Amino acid sequence: MKALIYCEIRCARLLSPLGEEIFFRGFLQRALEMRFSARQSTHIEAALFGLVHLCHHGLVASAAGLSLRAGSGAMWVALMFCTAWMFAWLRKRGDSLVPAIVSHAAFNATMNVFIFAVLWAPG
Repeated sequence: MKALIYCEIRCARLLSPLGEEIFFRGFLQRALEMRFSARQSTHIEAALFGLVHLCHHGLVASAAGLSLRAGSGAMWVALMFCTAWMFAWLRKRGDSLVPAIVSHAAFNATMNVFIFAVLWAPG
């Protein structure tokens, strides 16, 4: 079990921030900015980021199929929207993906420590 937790934390800290920032802030936001204002592009990109992350909290798979936990799912999408907005701001301010990648990695690491050390703590 410890190996699985270590693997999850490692992927969440390194791979997810890198891939998501390259796609959402590097590719998608820049593509949207070719058609929309910077503000509109950030809102669209952040909304999509929030919706993609609904699979982490809000959608539940069971033998009966997929179900939606609307209240907690909506809160999670709103949190991810705000987080994505902050990452976009960091990318714009630093004119680089690096600040967004670093803060995304720190956010994921904090979430993982909280989940595995506090919520899933043995005993």
